This record gives sequence, structure tokens and C-alpha cells, in this order.
Amino acid sequence: MKGAWRPGKNGSGWQRQPATATSNGKYRWNMTGPARKLLYWTAIETGYRSGELRKLRKSDLRNMNGRVSICAEGDITKNGKAAKQYLSKELATELFKHVNNLNPNAEIFKMPASANVARMLKDDLESARASWINEEGIDEEKRKERVKSDFLKYENDSGLKLDFHALRHTCGAWLIIAGVDVKTVQTVMRHSTPTLTLNTYGHLLDGAEASAVEALNAGPQQIHSKLAAIEEYAAATGCDEAEETAENTKEKRPQKTGVFANSCTDLRVSAEAPPAGLEPATNGLTVRCSTN
Repeated sequence: MKGAWRPGKNGSGWQRQPATATSNGKYRWNMTGPARKLLYWTAIETGYRSGELRKLRKSDLRNMNGRVSICAEGDITKNGKAAKQYLSKELATELFKHVNNLNPNAEIFKMPASANVARMLKDDLESARASWINEEGIDEEKRKERVKSDFLKYENDSGLKLDFHALRHTCGAWLIIAGVDVKTVQTVMRHSTPTLTLNTYGHLLDGAEASAVEALNAGPQQIHSKLAAIEEYAAATGCDEAEETAENTKEKRPQKTGVFANSCTDLRVSAEAPPAGLEPATNGLTVRCSTN
């Protein structure tokens, strides 16, 4: 793959016009239009590779208490490990309709030879782009703008090509853009380490630094609110009175019983101890080892 295709301004990935054009498209490369649409859709939602999708069978579609997944055994995955990817309700419904009349061991997708999969996607892109450019109801000026755009081109203006593997890249990219944590993205994409995930999709985290600063600024307010809640709880349980008695009389602090046993001591520690991340700078010096 020369590069991963990026979404255009007028849509993202295989949605709206592209999906409709493909579903209504003619029979090509031994697959119907609706079957090709489901193939591309499944590739984007699961991140499964072309070779893995080719070997998925009807029995690999599983419904457990309404949560539908599509499983790939270790003998068909790239890393040799079994994988389970959950599906959206919309895709699951369409896939079950698609395989309804198939035998349990039948392949879900009757894909063309591996060398022709990219050609099939390229043909569908060309058809979808033509349909989008000539969409009914748009004026001539708008049509000219679309002709100049690289939206749905097999190769965009930056030289990035949308081959079939780019659909897998779209899966990871959309998860990152949606704000899914890196560890979860790593699991979905079946990367060996989070570092690999970050190296692949880290460039899509633009603005993360700004968000981090905003979160940091919110810290003091959150800390203040927590301490205020502790004080309110202490007053409600009588712990503040117990502390005052101990200060004035220098006597042993009254013992609590029942549900509030030892609560006063715990609250005092919570209020006095600095929150995580705000400990004194010298804390931990006694356990720091020299590397010399």
C-alpha cells in the first residue's frame, strides 16, 4: 500500500453516496453490489484483513445475549491468534440477512482472487465518484467543484491510494478520532503493543495536548470540590465535633462504632494528605537509586 486514503470533505469512508452506489451497482468480480457493500462495511468495522475476511464462515457470526460478534480462528489470522470483533446492530442485521440461506460452513463473502480485490474496490470507487459528481439536484457550479475534488478517487492529491488494506486503516483511524483510548484501539486492531498503535495513528491525536491542559486546569477545582465534600460528610457524621473535643481536652479521640467506625481518622487523613500527583517534590528521594 502506497498510503492510506483520507476522508474527503463531503463524507467519510464508505458512507452515504459510496454505500448507496455500491449497493445499487452492477454484478462485478463475482459479487453482487449489496455483497460488496457488506464486505467493505465489515472491513471498516472490524479491521479484518482481506485474507481473513475471505475465510470467514456463517458459523463465525455469533449472537450472545444480543451482542453480535464475528470471530476469526487462529488458523486464518495474520498473527495466528483467534480474534473476536463486535459488530454494530445495523451491520449485524444486514449480515444475518445476507447469510440466511447459507450453510453453516459456507463462506460469508464469495470474494474474487486476491489480486482482483483491489481492482474491485477501485471499480466501485470510480462508480461511486461518478454518481456523487452527477448527483441529481446539484447545480453546475457545485458539480464543477466536485470534479476538482479528490473525494472518492483511488489516488488522492497527496498520492495516497485507497487499496483494500486502507479499509483496515480506516477502522483504527475512526476509533482514534472518536476518542477511544489507545489500549482499546490496540485490542481492536490486534496490535502487539500500544506503541505500534500510537506509531500508526498517533498523528490523528492533534489537539490532545490542548485537551490535556484543559484537564490540568480543572484539577484544582476538582480537588476543592472533593475536600468540601469531605468536610460536609464529617459534619454530618459528627467527626468534626470529635476532632474539636480532642484538640481542646488533649484527650483520646472518642471512638465511633457501627457504620462510622474509624471514619473520623480516615477523613482526617484524606483531608490532610495531598492528592495523587501533588505530593512534595522530595517525596520518594529515599527510594531513588543511583545509576552510576
